[in-house]
Amino acid sequence: MNCPRCGQKLRISKKDPSYGLCDNCRKRFKIKQQEGYYTDDMYDSSTDSHKKKYANLPPSKVRSSREKEMRQGYDDLLAIKNEKQGIGSTILSAVIILLAVAIVGVGVYIVYTKVSKDNETKSKSTTTTTTDKSQKTDTTDTTNGTDDSAALVTRDLAEGDYADTGEGFFSVSTPSGSSADGSVPVLYVSAAETLSEISYSASGINGGSLSYIYIDGYLNSKAQLAESEGTLDIQSTAISSGTHKVEVVQYENDDPAAAMTMYKTCSYEIKEQ
Repeated sequence: MNCPRCGQKLRISKKDPSYGLCDNCRKRFKIKQQEGYYTDDMYDSSTDSHKKKYANLPPSKVRSSREKEMRQGYDDLLAIKNEKQGIGSTILSAVIILLAVAIVGVGVYIVYTKVSKDNETKSKSTTTTTTDKSQKTDTTDTTNGTDDSAALVTRDLAEGDYADTGEGFFSVSTPSGSSADGSVPVLYVSAAETLSEISYSASGINGGSLSYIYIDGYLNSKAQLAESEGTLDIQSTAISSGTHKVEVVQYENDDPAAAMTMYKTCSYEIKEQ
């Protein structure tokens, strides 16, 4: 095809074969696309200029190298993803194992607690049964009004056959009477009572010394007796059924470890209502 201006033959553009270039006019013209229009003399066969080429397309070696780099990078990315997934799976497995162990531990604790409570209940039941049997087999000493367990406790006043010593007179009384005439007055108490009292009367006793009042050998109270009356609180073994011995003692220098200077005794009896 010739240039429409100067008539010189057009040269096919290497960038776009659909255009013809005029070297004389320095213009390009659109070549009509007609079948059989192009001829071999219109192309430079050495450069194969009739084929469409792209100026920004890198050589095949460069493309291959870059493709390898991109493929390697993609493979590395997949490897990192798989590694993260593996770590996530490991953590999830560890959490599941810990939860399972915790559940088993709670179950064991519940079972252990239940078994312990059952054993404790059985132990208490056995202890109660043993105590009941022991209480049934215990006997009460009706002579001095104390039981066997009380006898094991050390008395404040040692047992002995003490003779009436010193001046004065001491007696106890209940609603049933007084020991002044040598009798044993009786006091009735209910099984639920844990504390009661009896009256006493003293006359002619040395008021310059302290008097120690014992019931069944155990110190009940201390008083400065002379011509006086009062009450004695009785509890524990002193209120149990039976006869109880009351002893009034004075010591030299008010020292229980010293010799007796006065000793008086009488008794009362407890009966259950």
